[in-house]
Amino acid sequence: SNSNSAAAAAEADRRDADRLVATLAVLATALSSGSATGKSTGVAAGGGAGAGTALVGSAASAAELARDLASLINGHPFIHVVAAACRALAALSEVSTVAERAIGHWAAKYLAQLGPGGAAHPAAAAASAATGKNDAAAAAAAATASAFAARFLFVLGHLFRHGGGSIERAPAPADGTPPATAAGCLAAALAHFENPRGDPKAREAALHALGCLAVSAPHAVLGPRARRALRAALSPAAPPAFKLRALH
Repeated sequence: SNSNSAAAAAEADRRDADRLVATLAVLATALSSGSATGKSTGVAAGGGAGAGTALVGSAASAAELARDLASLINGHPFIHVVAAACRALAALSEVSTVAERAIGHWAAKYLAQLGPGGAAHPAAAAASAATGKNDAAAAAAAATASAFAARFLFVLGHLFRHGGGSIERAPAPADGTPPATAAGCLAAALAHFENPRGDPKAREAALHALGCLAVSAPHAVLGPRARRALRAALSPAAPPAFKLRALH
């Protein structure tokens, strides 16, 4: 039947995603083994180069790998693949300046979309709901903005969790997008979590981003505003999903 075929296809997609996650984990581990030897422009250094640096090879190879990982981060439907790709790109950025620029570029792009004027800013969903003449279209636009916010916060959190140092060191994007910073990530996450009318999934993703940021830049989440957010997430009135995310 059609339902059985759809279920079988979904299961096959899941298995493929799980295999891809395993492959990405091996890649990240192999790249990390060379990060202590220093960063190259992508060409494997001689003599003391570690396995990670040697694995990168040429600058062209590093750029191609960075593009492939960015493609997974930006478009893969399975979120655990996205998380694994973020980790792999972060590991690559520790041994290649090409990848360092790439992770800085994408972190800046996601942060810009989450900030004022971006498609995933909290005001975007509210504006869609408030100004749409067609209620169904307005609701769809608001839902899309919320979905963007949840995914973008997830990605930004994982990029900072695994590659916060590379993001902070990366040069500003050539197109003029402001560079991403831990402070900017914190502000975006708090803006989404503190929005009482925000989509619960987006607010939960904001908490997740805060947790990721605490791993790479713990000083960034020690301020009073971040502490208030965590207390709110753990309050008796908070949804169970918020409590679990805050404790994760």
